[in-house]
Amino acid sequence: MDAVLAFKALSYGLVGLLAIRVLALSLISLRRDILSGRPLTGLVRFALVIAVFSVLVTLYTAYARFKRPTSTARLDRIALTIQR
Repeated sequence: MDAVLAFKALSYGLVGLLAIRVLALSLISLRRDILSGRPLTGLVRFALVIAVFSVLVTLYTAYARFKRPTSTARLDRIALTIQR
């Protein structure tokens, strides 16, 4: 398997796990707020968490998609410098 493809798969998997954790913790917090009699506070927090997470995923995707490729000549120079 290509190393770049494996890295992308791992990074998207980690983003997915993070999304599941964020949603689970937000729902737990929402339920706690509803049970304590403050449902509006929980809904506002939940909406804020979803909005922030969506922005972060969008920024990560844009960074991964438009990242400048590293040239092989540059990598060769780095490898040559390290070998000396």
